[in-house]
Order: sequence, then C-alpha cells, then structure tokens
Amino acid sequence: MTIHYYGSSYKLKTESIAAIIVGVLILLAGITFALQGDGIIGGSGMTGVSFWIYAGSGVAVVGFIIMAFGIFLGSKKTSASKITSDVSPS
Repeated sequence: MTIHYYGSSYKLKTESIAAIIVGVLILLAGITFALQGDGIIGGSGMTGVSFWIYAGSGVAVVGFIIMAFGIFLGSKKTSASKITSDVSPS
C-alpha cells in the first residue's frame, strides 16, 4: 500500500498495516472505556466507575503508540529521484 503525503510517497509493509489497524481498534476501545467510566456512554457495569476513566485512558495511549509505531517505523519513503537507468551517459 502506498500513501502520498505532501509530494512524498510512503510504502507500507503488511506488518505496519496490521499494527495500524490493531492500534486504532485498541485506541477506540480505550476511548469507549473512558467515556463509559465518565458516564457519557451508559448501559454497562462500567458506567460511572472512575476506575474505567483511568484504565481507558491508559488503553487508549497504548493503542496510539501501537498505531504510531505502525505508521512511522513501518513506512519506507520512496522518491522519484531515486529512479535509476540502465543507460550510461556518453
């Protein structure tokens, strides 16, 4: 998968795509836990329990780190200036 960002292209490996997806899912779960702990999202035993605000925030941070790891450490910048040719100048 290639991502184009401000004139540069980044080629993502399969492992980094998987890390991004897992990181986003963990991030969303953490946000959900925190919102349930705060009472914004109701309907579970977690609603209104302040422990889940802190636990959810921690889970969200871990998810963000995994996602960032997948984006920044798993990407390889490609550039059009690195194209080589078989023809040597005369």
